[in-house]
Amino acid sequence: MSYLTIDEKLSDEYDCGTAFFTPIFIESEEYLEKLNGRYYYNEEEEHLDIIDENSTQLIGKEILMRSPITCASENGVCEVCYGNLYKVNKVKDPNQPPLNVGLIGTIILTNQMTQKLLSTKHLLQAKVNKILWTENFLDHFTIAINTIYIKDFRRFKLIIDKSDLIESEYMRDENHLIFNRFRIQFGKDAPIEFISPIELQTHPDINKELNENVMRFNPDTEEYSITTVGDSEYDYLFSFEIENNGLSKRIIAIKELIETNKFIKENPIEDVYKRMIQLVLEAGINIDFIHLEVILSFMLNFKGKTRECLKDPDYDLDYEINNVKQSIFFNSNSISLY
Repeated sequence: MSYLTIDEKLSDEYDCGTAFFTPIFIESEEYLEKLNGRYYYNEEEEHLDIIDENSTQLIGKEILMRSPITCASENGVCEVCYGNLYKVNKVKDPNQPPLNVGLIGTIILTNQMTQKLLSTKHLLQAKVNKILWTENFLDHFTIAINTIYIKDFRRFKLIIDKSDLIESEYMRDENHLIFNRFRIQFGKDAPIEFISPIELQTHPDINKELNENVMRFNPDTEEYSITTVGDSEYDYLFSFEIENNGLSKRIIAIKELIETNKFIKENPIEDVYKRMIQLVLEAGINIDFIHLEVILSFMLNFKGKTRECLKDPDYDLDYEINNVKQSIFFNSNSISLY
């Protein structure tokens, strides 16, 4: 994500003159705190106003924000769209390099995500250590957090009976094969049966092979099978989820929101922004919303037009939202230099 926002600076403009606002529903006092010092359109008085600690009348209302998401400046974010934090982060000395506000927001978000994931891993490992794995299972596999690696790197066949597939309430992907009984066959040796005390799913690449390749399913024996060489082809063989791992799921959901196309391609930017706020607050990440908006602004592509198109009130707002990887190539000037 750092590569995506590495070019974002603050513009020298006071007001970019954008004709578009970003709507946000103020759900609570916490929302006001995260938007303190930001400009919004006061519809009653028909002018821009600033949110402060006394703006409690806005709780329970949808307001129109000036935001980096709809900032029309081509050279960074203007002061009105960035809010009062502009005065703090704007470097006035011409001999000093400008402060990279995009990178600041990325670091604030990703550092907290990393710390929370590390804390979650310690809790996960403690729970995993309480799982009663059979001696046979531990002789052949290594368990690390919520992933399982096979110890023997010889060529083997993984066999899963269709009758052993189960439905799981913890399944994140309906296309994943979920099971707790399987067999491993080395060469011409008799298959070894294993029973896991917890529901398993295969590595995503193995799962894709099993689902998409009809040759992987034998209708006569009703078995799914795939032949591989230890873990040399994959990061791990199996993974599993642990009940009540809520924090980890929220962090993963934030990553999926910005790194995949599952949600962003089907929803307008205001809904993506709303979803990102919800996930961040639920995960207990302390970050002003302005930093989330800077990140999202770099994920917008105006289909060949520059951001100056946002100054035209008659412009039919036409854009697409790209995930982080796609946006790096579309929007990052630094990456395009290589």
